[in-house]
Amino acid sequence: MTTTTSCNNARFQHLFRGYMKKNRAMMLLMFAVGFFCLPFPFFVTALQTRDYGHDPELVGCTLFGSGGLYTGFSLLAMTAFWIAAAAVVGLSQTAYMHNRRAVDLYHSLPITRPQLMGANYLASFLTVALPTVLNYLITIVMAAYRSSLISAMSPATAPSDYFSWGGAFYGLFAWLVALAGMLSVAFLVATQTGSTFDTLIFSGVILFAPLFVSIVHIVLSGIFLYGYVENVDWALLFSLSPITLTMPDLGMATFGTRQMGPDRWAGLIWLAGDVFLFWAATKLYRLRPSEKAESSSRSGLLTLVVRILVLVMVTPFLGILFSYTVSGRADSAFHVVMGTVIFALLIFFVMEAVLNRGTKGLWKAAPMGAVLTVLVAGYVGVMSSGGLGFETYLPPLDQVESVTLNYRGRFNNVAYCPVSSQYTVEDTLAEEERASYATLKDGAEDNYYYSSVWNVTLDDPESIQLVQQLQSTAVQEHRSRAWEAENLRSQYITISYQLQSGKIVKRAYSIRLSDPVMEVLGQLNDSAEMNEECNPLQNTSAQDYMALEISGWMGMKELKVTDPEQVERLLIALSNDVSRETYTEYISADKKVVAQVQLLSVQRERYSKEPLTRDFYGDYTIDVTEEYVNTLAALEKLGAGDLLTPAPQEISGAVVIPGWSYTGINYDAESNFYQSVWTSAADRESYLASEDGQEYVKYLSQEEASRLIEAAGYIQPMEDEIFLNIMFLDSEGKPGAPLLITSQAMRQAGLEQQAEILERW
Repeated sequence: MTTTTSCNNARFQHLFRGYMKKNRAMMLLMFAVGFFCLPFPFFVTALQTRDYGHDPELVGCTLFGSGGLYTGFSLLAMTAFWIAAAAVVGLSQTAYMHNRRAVDLYHSLPITRPQLMGANYLASFLTVALPTVLNYLITIVMAAYRSSLISAMSPATAPSDYFSWGGAFYGLFAWLVALAGMLSVAFLVATQTGSTFDTLIFSGVILFAPLFVSIVHIVLSGIFLYGYVENVDWALLFSLSPITLTMPDLGMATFGTRQMGPDRWAGLIWLAGDVFLFWAATKLYRLRPSEKAESSSRSGLLTLVVRILVLVMVTPFLGILFSYTVSGRADSAFHVVMGTVIFALLIFFVMEAVLNRGTKGLWKAAPMGAVLTVLVAGYVGVMSSGGLGFETYLPPLDQVESVTLNYRGRFNNVAYCPVSSQYTVEDTLAEEERASYATLKDGAEDNYYYSSVWNVTLDDPESIQLVQQLQSTAVQEHRSRAWEAENLRSQYITISYQLQSGKIVKRAYSIRLSDPVMEVLGQLNDSAEMNEECNPLQNTSAQDYMALEISGWMGMKELKVTDPEQVERLLIALSNDVSRETYTEYISADKKVVAQVQLLSVQRERYSKEPLTRDFYGDYTIDVTEEYVNTLAALEKLGAGDLLTPAPQEISGAVVIPGWSYTGINYDAESNFYQSVWTSAADRESYLASEDGQEYVKYLSQEEASRLIEAAGYIQPMEDEIFLNIMFLDSEGKPGAPLLITSQAMRQAGLEQQAEILERW
């Protein structure tokens, strides 16, 4: 080997010009392919016009990317083209390193190795970059032209303008930095491998490793770590490798800007990274022996790293597939680990055979294969057994400042709208869209809207301790897996601890509502802070409600209260009764509901037209039981006592339908029935005689319906019971409001046969 130092810039420039001359055909091809990936789709989509009987106007379309230059097709096509172009040109310019004759020839030239690599690197970069920059500038010109047309149009009819000069040129900068990074990795890998094939495989593995290793960890965490919250910064993740640097634009097109956006600093950081990688490649190239060309890539640190990365990226997925195939479930830790071991060994020996171009010496590599398999299987085993204490971790109580839950107890379904959640339609529009909306909003009935808050933040130590107790109990119940046989219902709860250090610890659970869990949940619901924060009756007054609508026994009679003084008295009575009722009493299937009170918020009537000045709650309903002595007394004073008195003689029957089927059923005055599948009495009778009607609708006679009155009651969402919808019919056949009733209540009323039929639904 001859190391030549007597070179000069003229020889470097001559070599570089030779490479560029040789690559002219490739540059022409790059321009042609790039043209159909970027400018052409923009032209046929974004500059499309339509004649509406007057001057042609632009047709609206959605554009993507930092500067608004891409259609959905062009964004996908450019991403694929950019990766393919870097691979083809990069491998072409480094191919000489893997041919012994070419190595002897190039290394005999009067030019240093760094200059030789620099000439090849610069030629490969410009071969792709120059035609792409030209295509990009063509697209920018068309986008600027489209933007000028839109600015001259009427705001009411103009399509959205996505173009941004700064965003467009940043996007071009990001593409070029990504190209330089991919080429830097390819040139660095080429110095350590003996063939073009190995360079391609090794470079691909290294470039995609940050993304796929992260995905493997996310998938394993989601499957095995009970409570894991997927909260990945995808823009940051994509910025870890140059091959994925521009993918946030693709992510924005797929998932939306709020879920994903490019990291503006990533391009600058990778610009420095590209320089470092190329510098490292030149240093390694100096040390590369010429005999490396056409040799096996079985040994070396890079080969070991690639082996590990391939096993980590592939075998856990195959282990999960193996578990699902063998056990019928993806979360069987034993089968996932077993599958990982099996496929890790198989893939390792396949890699050895490929890298060695045969099976010679395959068994000598067996010890290394065993070690790597143990490492990968150990990682999967740790993840499948709780993640080194992840599942059971509870932040120290004295370090917790507050805890936030997406669970508001018995009022979990009541919309809470603070002043800070107020917004208008203009707030949701881009700046260029607000002008066109301003001409349309005049005369609109509603202008103010609100985002409901379903979370509650607790800072009392007793409340925080109860939350931790709930979390601990949920984990214990989950690990026992007893819930699988019991078929329990679940409640999805997210927990976010705000620590005094500023750190946030998040967990999310689908909690099976076993007896131990319900006991702790009851204590949390009954705590003073939970009642104060979540009970709307503690934080509202008569001025917050338009009216109170009271449905009497069996939903048959109604009373509407609008007088502010009467509303206030009823609110005080309800507040006292609700605060006194424990959570266990609230969810009891044995309680007797005698009336319902629906509280109608003034939001739609008032705060949709004028700004909100204080927090408010949406509409909600409270079940009044026989234990609500204050409320019952207040209703008696209103003269509404007859709503609470059952009168079986007024019932002509009842109709029962499955618990999942009443949504969307509307009352039909002609047929005197709530229905969605028929429009007249004749249609109803025809339907009831059909196979579907006989299966999904069950009539109860007057005698059967009367027997249900004493047993009927409401069931709460978290009660472990089969529930049905029942509507009692008055003497004229008109139904009351749909009520929830349990099959158990029907059995208690002696309707065993009917309950058995309904439970089949």
